[in-house]
Amino acid sequence: MNALVILAVKTIHRLKTKTNTALACLSTTDLAMGVIGQPAFIFWVIAQMQGSTSATYCIRTLLSTILLRVLGFASLSHLAMINVERFIAIKHPLSYETIVTKNRLVCLSALLWVMVISLTVPFPFVDNNEIFIIADINVISLCLATVFFCQVVLFYETRRHEKQIATQQVSLEAREKFLKEKKAFKVTATVLFFLILCFLPLMFAYLIRASNSITTSVDLKYIALSTGLTSAVLNSMVNPIIYCVRIRQFRVAFIQLIFQKSSAGAENMEKRLVLCAITCPHTVVMNALIIITVKTKPRVKTKLNIALSCLSTTDLAMGVIGQPLFISGVIAELQGYASSTYCLRKELGVLAIALSGNASLFHIILVNAEKYIAIRRPLQYETMVTEARLIGLSALLWITVLFIQLIMPAANIDDQTNAQKFLKQKKAFKVSVTVLS
Repeated sequence: MNALVILAVKTIHRLKTKTNTALACLSTTDLAMGVIGQPAFIFWVIAQMQGSTSATYCIRTLLSTILLRVLGFASLSHLAMINVERFIAIKHPLSYETIVTKNRLVCLSALLWVMVISLTVPFPFVDNNEIFIIADINVISLCLATVFFCQVVLFYETRRHEKQIATQQVSLEAREKFLKEKKAFKVTATVLFFLILCFLPLMFAYLIRASNSITTSVDLKYIALSTGLTSAVLNSMVNPIIYCVRIRQFRVAFIQLIFQKSSAGAENMEKRLVLCAITCPHTVVMNALIIITVKTKPRVKTKLNIALSCLSTTDLAMGVIGQPLFISGVIAELQGYASSTYCLRKELGVLAIALSGNASLFHIILVNAEKYIAIRRPLQYETMVTEARLIGLSALLWITVLFIQLIMPAANIDDQTNAQKFLKQKKAFKVSVTVLS
């Protein structure tokens, strides 16, 4: 993911903004964490579990510690750089173009790497462990203080600009520029939130190690340090996910790079994939909750709610089967597959969506028929409509839909004219069912 962020900013012209350049510099630290830091952390954990005390183990543990400190502090310092860039963009918009350039951002990133390496590498060779811990706390505190200062100033400055836009006549260009800067500020704030969430356990672990007044248990200190390091290492995985979720241009760029699509084709596929990715979990969870609620709560188990839960089964089938198959077909289409497996997946996706859609239409008729009898035939309602009949009628509707969707298209239609006539009749039938519903 971080490699994709760097490649997208490097190769796609519309992403070559100053903010994205700063984000790409942050992605270099996260990429180094994934390539070097995480394997080193895994080795450190394995070595700790084995309990080795050899010289080779000590050297490897020391190298792992140095790598993790360098990469962790590099991430923090680059986040501070991004916040300073946002601070200049919103606080000093007139001088932003002259102060902040892409070359300066890249040079500042390289300078931060040099500073972090020079500040962190010598400390593991110091005999006094307290100096080592205090230095770590000071570096982390300095970076976080810079970030917090920029965030607080940016928050109030953004509110002031919003009030100014609301009360005064501002040009359309200035309004669009402010909205763009505000969106970038929100992305930075989201990255900051998750970074604090990931680094707080490590700060707590350092405090436990530095002070014996909290605890003197060696095991508890080791557990706290391992947990803190794990959460800090995982932060490098979170950042590119934030870019994908918050910035649409990155999602389109990733599709464009992975599947070698044009910009227009990638945008079209991104809309379809995002829509399904959002609606699929929501469809499954909410409809499953409706069915479980009607099943388990006696006060909700009315005849109308039973009919609605039967309708929810069709929507649940759409979320569990139809939408995943549709997403699979879209991905296969992006990859340009033309194999029999791809054709089969596509046909199954279309079949599942059509089956669930037709079942939903029939069950909507069932719900309306139940209400029709309840209002038009109130005296006969209790005897005509029962829970068992509603469930049985729902099962019968599923069988009917299966017959329409599976058996009728499976008939041998050799003549092309008859085939076209059959498809027209099938389409007219679906339209009539929709209008009737």
